[in-house]
Amino acid sequence: SGYDLISAREEAMSLAASQYLDAVHNQEYLKVTEADIIRNTRLLQLAQDKKKAGTGTELDVMRAEVEMINAQENMEAAKSEVMDSRLKLINTLGLDLNAEITLEQELYLEPITPMDFKDALTLALKRRPDLIQQLQRELVAFRHKGAAVARLLPVMEASGNYGSSGEDIDEATEVWSATVEVSVPIWDSFKNHGNIKQYKSKLSQEKIRTLKLKRSIETEIRVGMEKVKSKQNQINIAKESLKLHEGELRFINENYKVGTATITQVIEVQARVSDAEFQVVQKLYEHSVHRVNWFKALGDIIEAAE
Repeated sequence: SGYDLISAREEAMSLAASQYLDAVHNQEYLKVTEADIIRNTRLLQLAQDKKKAGTGTELDVMRAEVEMINAQENMEAAKSEVMDSRLKLINTLGLDLNAEITLEQELYLEPITPMDFKDALTLALKRRPDLIQQLQRELVAFRHKGAAVARLLPVMEASGNYGSSGEDIDEATEVWSATVEVSVPIWDSFKNHGNIKQYKSKLSQEKIRTLKLKRSIETEIRVGMEKVKSKQNQINIAKESLKLHEGELRFINENYKVGTATITQVIEVQARVSDAEFQVVQKLYEHSVHRVNWFKALGDIIEAAE
């Protein structure tokens, strides 16, 4: 049916949107590992310069080299994840697996216009293809039960005839006849009673499914509203945390240059900066996923895809 096609299309768009976000997420994480490479390159160069100047040690250089190797391993792993997610997206889109695709969109905070819960629920109950399909199934079960009940009712047929009688049209008299026939389905009554019982049971099951689906949609709306709001707050917190750690890194780098901080302290702060960058990417990704789920709950996955 038409709603089956709409439901299938929305499922396909939901899968494509999910895989697209996975690909963008992995691409953004790759940028985090690349930034880590830049930081560790600078640290290694600084450790080598300090050693040459007699203010650093061979151990500092070795520690910086270890951090560089770890950063390179993370970057290679991130590249593999990018390639894997791109191939999955290309396959879902039905493109040639050798095709090159460009992910133009980056992860960013796109606030959702606040909506009253009752308005959101009313909108979802009108537009959700799965609910519309379920209501159709319930209607079909209701009609089947009604048809089975109708077959038990007596059937009355009436017929009539009107004309004239006589050899001469001038002397003809009016004549009419009427017949009423009533039939009662006695022999099929047992079978029909069984059908009615079956259709009543089917209708009851469909009503229960409809009720469960409506409750599920209500839950999706409630949870979706809270998650989107929460993720928006978490993004702001993660960005503020990153800003503070970047300031801490600038401070500890200057101290290391003049010998008032150790390379171990620099490495620890760099790790916190990398983790903070990843948290920003992760929270943006989670917000985007919840945004897609929110519009899907409303029955408007096309809006999320756009």
